[in-house]
This record gives sequence, C-alpha cells and structure tokens, in this order.
Amino acid sequence: MVISKVLLRQKIITICFCLSLIVFLGAPVGALFYIGYDLPSDQSQNWHFILNKLVPDLFFNTIVLCLGSMISGCLLGSFLAVCIEHISSKWQRVFEILLTLPLAIPLYIYSFAYVGTFEWSSPVNTFIRGITLGAINSINIKNLFGAILIFTFALYPYVFLLVRVSLRGKWVQLYRSSLIMGVNPVKSWVMILKSLSIPAMSAGAIVIGMEALSEFGGTSFIGINTFTTAIYTSWSSFYSVEMASRLGLILVALIVPLIALENKAQVLLDDGVNNINKASSSLFSLIVIGITLLFTLVLPFSQMLYWIGTSEYGYEYKEVFILLGKTILMATIVTLLINLISYTKTVLLRRYNNIKLSNFLNYMFYGYAIPGNLIAIAFLGLGSFLWTNYSPKWAFSLMICALIVKFIRSSMKQMELGNQKISNEIEKTAILFSEEDSKKFHKSVYMPLMLPSIFYGTLLVGIEVVKELPLIMILRPSGYDTLSTKVYEFTSEGEWELACMYALPLVLTCIIFHIIISSRVKAS
Repeated sequence: MVISKVLLRQKIITICFCLSLIVFLGAPVGALFYIGYDLPSDQSQNWHFILNKLVPDLFFNTIVLCLGSMISGCLLGSFLAVCIEHISSKWQRVFEILLTLPLAIPLYIYSFAYVGTFEWSSPVNTFIRGITLGAINSINIKNLFGAILIFTFALYPYVFLLVRVSLRGKWVQLYRSSLIMGVNPVKSWVMILKSLSIPAMSAGAIVIGMEALSEFGGTSFIGINTFTTAIYTSWSSFYSVEMASRLGLILVALIVPLIALENKAQVLLDDGVNNINKASSSLFSLIVIGITLLFTLVLPFSQMLYWIGTSEYGYEYKEVFILLGKTILMATIVTLLINLISYTKTVLLRRYNNIKLSNFLNYMFYGYAIPGNLIAIAFLGLGSFLWTNYSPKWAFSLMICALIVKFIRSSMKQMELGNQKISNEIEKTAILFSEEDSKKFHKSVYMPLMLPSIFYGTLLVGIEVVKELPLIMILRPSGYDTLSTKVYEFTSEGEWELACMYALPLVLTCIIFHIIISSRVKAS
C-alpha cells in the first residue's frame, strides 16, 4: 500500500511537471496565433501590400537559400569527412577540431567579415583589379549565391560530424576492397557514402536547413530579404507585432516539416572496427582540407585582424570586458535554468516510463528550429498580455524565458544520452545496496554518472546563448547590451573596425567552449 502511494505520488508529480513544461514551451506558438489573428484596421493595407508584393520574393529567397545551403553543405561536409579518412591518423584529430571550428563562429560574424572582405575598396578586390587589369572590377557576394556560399562555409560541420562518425573505421577497408575489384575511385566514393552515410547526411542537411531558415544577422548583412528579416522589419519599422506574427506563422509552416523529419531521423552511428590500418596521407585530401580552412577560418580571421590592426579607434578594453561579463552572466543564468528543467524532466520520466509522453515532449522542443526574432515577438505578445507595466525587470525575465525555449533542446538531448547509458540494472543494484533509498541512489550514483552529460550540455547551450543575436536584441532591457548586439549595432552603421573589437572576443569565447567540448568528446 505504501509503495503504491509513493508510485501514485511520483506519477502525479511527473504529469504535472510535464503539463507545465508543455504549457511553457507551447505558449509562444499559441501567442503567435493569438496576436496574428486580430490585425488592426489601420495596418490592413500594409499587410495586403506585404502579402501580395513581398511574400512571393521572400518565399523564393528563403527556399533557395535553405535548399542551396542544405545541398552544398551536405556535399562539402561529406567530401571532407571522406578526405580526412585518407590522412595520417596522428593528424586526424587536429583536422577534426579545425574543420568543426566554424560552428563556434556566429553566422552574422562570418557574413560581415566576408561582406567587408569583398567591398570595392578592400585589398582583395584591389588585388583582383590589379592582376586582371580592370577586366574584373570586383567580386560581389551580396546576393543569393554569396549567401549560400557563406552559409555553406559556416554550417557544413553539421554534416561533417555525422558523416565522419558513420565512416570511421569502415571507409578504408571498403575503399580498398572496391579498388581491388576494379571500381572507379569516384564511383567507389559515391557507393560507399550512399550505403553508409545517407541517414547521417540527411540529418545534418536538415539541421543546416533549420539554421538557414532561422538566420537573421547573416541575411541582413548580406542584404538578402527573407522571412526572418521581414519579421524584424515589421516589428522595428511598422511597430506591428501582428504583421510580424503573421509572417512568422508562414515561416513556421516551412519549418514544421523539417522538425518532423529531424525528430524521426534515426541515425545509426556505429564506430565499427577500430584497428583497421588507416590509409597513408593523401596530397589531394590535404589540399581540399587546406582550401576549406583557408575560406572558413583564415580568410575571416585575417580580415578581422586586419581591421583591428588598421583601425584608428582605440580599443575599449573596459567596455569589452563589461559586455563580456554581461554576456557570460546571461548565458550562466540560462544554462543553470535549462539544466534544472532538463534534469528534472529526465529523472521524472525515468521513473514514470511513458513512451507516448516522451515522444510528445520531443516535439515540444521546437525552439532550436524557430528564428530567434520570431520567438521574441511571441514573448513580446505574452508580456503585453501578462503585464501592463513593461519594466526592465520583466524584460529581462522574458528574455531569459525566450532563451530557454530557444536552446533547451541542446541540453535535453545530452541528458537523454546520459540517461540511456545508466541501465535499470545499475539503478536496482544501487538501490538494493542502499537499503532501497532512491534519494541516496540519485545523490551518490545517478548524479555523478550524469555530470559529463550535464557539463557537455552546459557548454553547448553556452555557445548558442553567447552567439544569439535577434532574440536578445528585441527582448533585452533598455541599455542592456551584449557582445552580439554591439556587433550588430556597428556593422549596421558600416563601422567594421569597431564591430571587430567586440566580434573577436565573442568568437574566441565560443572557440574556447568548442575546444573544451572537443577534448571531452575525445576523452569519452
């Protein structure tokens, strides 16, 4: 009887917590429908103009940017994953870290670095005009093709990481066997990738598509009008959260299929045989990797360092450190709250094992695929509904809640992976030896085993929060700047040198987090 009461109490607590989580995570989408449903009469003419004149172009640009980034990112990421298999094993780890570093650099920083690099008066275009004797005046990347190229350089690691795992330990043996059988090397590459890495390539491409659909800063700097830029313009220029919500709902309709596909993607990453001799270093592979690193790391960093070196402005160390402190403080608060929610959800659902409820909750972690400015608009609507006096305190609270909705999935996934490694047999044995004290089990056994996953999830969320731009820019209290908002402020005014003074510390912070994550993955 006592046991049944305990189980019933745990079941009630779990259901109440899950319902609260569903309401919290579902509120932004509900707010978008509520806000967008009732459009003020004085804005109806503007809305009809946007719907008839702008939406077709927005739809075209968004779809082309999304599909182009997915296809090119998939090709580049897969190609690099194959190339790294042909490199000496002692260098593979170094190149893995270097080839995944673009994930630590915000897309908007990539964009403004490339836009500045290919300005008319830039050293690159000046050099091109000199060697071509004016036949080529300049290279213009402020177009859809340039946007796809920049997005590819920034996002290909999503495919590279998954394909790399799927090929590790299998590629060399299969490739050598195919060559012995007389198969053409190019055909061999295609056949092996098709047989081993289609699920990994698909999952990585879907993530690239989500990032391309939700990016705001990058498309804004390049000058491409997409739904994310139109949402921000509707809010900042027309001061209409209603029109922004309606545009956002159109974008959500494009994102939902990707969310469904991503949730259903079951990527089987088998380490395979680990003692296969690696192929000798390939000059071709090194050239491909070198060219990739040139465009993804050397060029943008060189441009930023050039701007800082030639800048006539003094470096405001004090202000940079203040903004860095504010950024890290905000990221710390968000990661602590996300870890608390994720850990509680994982523990409760471990005891109350309901597959249907778990699967439904997975679809509620949609924030990672939704543009930050759209989530911000939704929370603005919620804030105006909940509070009549919009004070800085409520603004900061809304910003923190919106960031939780946006990035909770990264932590949740790591918690689930850590939880899966702790078998029920370990729990039963530990509880048996602790005289059936489940609290003692969680304190002495479960928590220590989950700490690596908590640490890993914390760093992932920290990187994303530090990089986030549109959500913070819209919801932050008046006067609360971060490194990302300062970068956007100066790049919008064409002050590239000043923007670099704040972009470089932001990028270095994210790179440090990324290297720690990579070291942890290697250790595990």
